[in-house]
Amino acid sequence: MSRREKIILSITLCAVGYAAATFLFSRAPKTTSFTESSDTMIQEFVMEVAQGLAAYDITETELIILKKTQLPWSRQPFVSGPIPLAATAARAVETATALENAEFKFNGYVEFGTKRMAIINDAEYEEGDQVEKSTFTVVNILSNQVELKNLENETIIIPLLDMDDGQHTRFN
Repeated sequence: MSRREKIILSITLCAVGYAAATFLFSRAPKTTSFTESSDTMIQEFVMEVAQGLAAYDITETELIILKKTQLPWSRQPFVSGPIPLAATAARAVETATALENAEFKFNGYVEFGTKRMAIINDAEYEEGDQVEKSTFTVVNILSNQVELKNLENETIIIPLLDMDDGQHTRFN
């Protein structure tokens, strides 16, 4: 055996010996027990938090958020892009009757960096483009809806078409 191998072997034996001694002769870790005073402090803290929550008034927005959290998730819970505001969703519901009679179908959404494109009636449009065979122009494109406006300033919001059942997605 060379001198180098003897040094490596002796260092390894020292490390194994130290590990064995530590394992065999180490003391059990000290365990702490809760005393009555710490139990009382915990109960006081819990009561203080409960009283603070009881005094907190829930806003209408927070109430809507709480109700939405109880609903089951959609097929794709993570949607990229901006989330529509409550006013935009309300306008989408108001235009539902006009939407049922409209000839527009928002089939898809494409985003490349800052550029957004909507696929309406199987054709691609950017904001400012006029929709073929209509007087409507694309005003705003979101990942889940498109806003169209015509020359008379009539606005139609078209939600993204649900591909499974062929129906428009409604916002409540």
